[in-house]
Amino acid sequence: MLLKLFDFRVYLYEPYTRKISVTTRAYEVEGGCLHKLECKSRQFDVTDAIDFDLEFGSMIQLTYADVVFGTRDEPFDCTVSECAIKGVTVLKVYEVLIDDFRGKLFSVMQMAQPYPSRIYADSAENLAPQKERVRKVSRLIGVPEKLVELA
Repeated sequence: MLLKLFDFRVYLYEPYTRKISVTTRAYEVEGGCLHKLECKSRQFDVTDAIDFDLEFGSMIQLTYADVVFGTRDEPFDCTVSECAIKGVTVLKVYEVLIDDFRGKLFSVMQMAQPYPSRIYADSAENLAPQKERVRKVSRLIGVPEKLVELA
């Protein structure tokens, strides 16, 4: 099964001005440890739009339509990394910059066939303190808090 990661920067003018930058890392969870996924990168294609919307629509309230209609002359700079998944549980870590907010967001995926499901995801709009989120993710995936914090 393939997992997509998105790294991008965009400056939006509509419906309101926002500068957004996201870098994503992913780890397989196995035996109480995190193993960073090796991925192959390529440029974003319109066929990635649905996955982009599923990933960031609720997390940072950003969709591909926002990108298409909200930018002016700046190109949408987005790299898609595709990673082969062998395990069952994946932790995604997002380094996010939204205007003046800089932080780390988390999501946890269960890679069940035929459709993976997200069992946990932060939302930039309603964000608990990082220590609380690290503790919650740690308990959910069975990995020590320190490893989640360093991911």
